Amino acid sequence: MQKTSFLSSLLVLCVVAGSLGGEEKARVRKLPRATLRELAALEVPPPQARERRHEEPRVFGEHTRDGRRGVSTEADPPRLTTAATIAPPPIATGFPADSTGILSPADASGAVSKTHVVAASNIGITVLSRTGTRLVSATLGQFWHGAGGGILDEVYDPRVLYDAAANRWVTVAIDDAAAVLLGVSKSGDPTGEWIRYEIPVNGCDFTRLALTRDTILVSTLIDDANASAILSFQKAELYAGEEDLSIGNEFLDGDAVPVHAPESNVEYVVSSGDSHMILFRLDTQQFASFDSGFLWEYPFDDYSPAGVTRALSIGFGDVQAAVLRDGWLYAVHRIGTSNHTPDGNALLWWKIDPTGARPHELGVINSPNGTVYAYPSLAVNRKGGMVIGFCTFSATTFPSASFVYRDPAGRVSTPRVIATGDSRVAGTDRWGDYTTVVEDPLNGHDFWIGQIRATRNSWETWWANVKVPLPKARSARH
Repeated sequence: MQKTSFLSSLLVLCVVAGSLGGEEKARVRKLPRATLRELAALEVPPPQARERRHEEPRVFGEHTRDGRRGVSTEADPPRLTTAATIAPPPIATGFPADSTGILSPADASGAVSKTHVVAASNIGITVLSRTGTRLVSATLGQFWHGAGGGILDEVYDPRVLYDAAANRWVTVAIDDAAAVLLGVSKSGDPTGEWIRYEIPVNGCDFTRLALTRDTILVSTLIDDANASAILSFQKAELYAGEEDLSIGNEFLDGDAVPVHAPESNVEYVVSSGDSHMILFRLDTQQFASFDSGFLWEYPFDDYSPAGVTRALSIGFGDVQAAVLRDGWLYAVHRIGTSNHTPDGNALLWWKIDPTGARPHELGVINSPNGTVYAYPSLAVNRKGGMVIGFCTFSATTFPSASFVYRDPAGRVSTPRVIATGDSRVAGTDRWGDYTTVVEDPLNGHDFWIGQIRATRNSWETWWANVKVPLPKARSARH
């Protein structure tokens, strides 16, 4: 990824997609250090009743950059899975994290360490024990106190991840379309001290967050440009709390999603288009296009069935999560009409070799008639097992949270409910923009899912621990 003066890049981000040159330190605004408990004790105005309508149609079409166009891969046709053949693994524990009736959408992000669960939603950041005991909560206004010249009108779209190799937490949010807010914990204790930065980006909206072995990747949409700014930060600089940061900058069409790749030092970005997946490698500036093997439409801002609750927005068809594991790239998103989606709505997951040398694999997760699935997320464990979490909507049930499991042999489970909704959603047609699944660092085998369900006429974020059965040991021959 190229480096540039950040002030210069702001002009590029706001005006035109182009090649960025030069290499130098970029000065950002570093906020005073504080512990999460100190921030949570600040007297700041509570979150105001609001409804963010920041989502705009996000369409990629064909990626181009400096006149270069993506190259199609030449691998054999992909293997397609459409049937569920195994039972889902059990849920060991589940508990609520955040809930509010004064704002929407929810947005369910977070991460898990060996000792803590850190949940983030548009209401704030909550630290819990792994058994669900609430330790400390801070609104986004409290956590980001000191940004925006001391006046925070709105902070939203928070994301959180845990860097297991460094035992650090990372979070990002948007300050009212004016700045990207980035924070890292000083240690593995999320209730302790945080290093916080404010990075001015005019017109920024929505966040994505991922990491590689060496870098933290943040992407944000640029209003009115149908494009994304990809920012790359060096972990060593962030974790040291340096005043000046080297920020890699890239500008891509549409909604570009950085790939979470803790095992690799390669930075990838993915996106979806009609019937294909697009992969961009930042260091080599190379595109690759992977065909799904069947035709499907990219869905725009669709709505759930109306019935016991009003019709709710189920978002677009952009990639919701992407992970690189053992040389394979996994991704998931929603698709529209195809010959594998009888009701014009399904989830599509991919397993891709970024080099194109091995045939890729993908699967369609269809919902029952009268039900739709939306806002998927995924994680992959050390054995190659994958969990996909998603929101469930229908005309006869309240919005709930579910997941499916794909085992290392490629077999997909039937869905299992994580948390059932118990009320309608009142006063809004917004639901949430994203959910979360992470591998459990305690054993590298199980999963944690951060999801959303309807309750008390609004929403509640919910965390659940999925226990994946270990493969049966083979008996020794005598």
